[in-house]
Amino acid sequence: MNFACMTSANVCTKKNVKTSKKISSATKARREFIRSHDFSIQIDPSGKCEIKVTKRGLNGGVKYL
Repeated sequence: MNFACMTSANVCTKKNVKTSKKISSATKARREFIRSHDFSIQIDPSGKCEIKVTKRGLNGGVKYL
């Protein structure tokens, strides 16, 4: 287990502290999906919510999902 001890000078640890972590493949896929699609959300006065997801095409074309 990794732990840190407070001293009067600096924080010292028994092991190296990781400052960054590799991104999982699921996170990479989710980010790519969000970057390649447009999302629009519309809420009507009755409270009904409609989400429209459109894929960005080449040369500005839009494809509806």
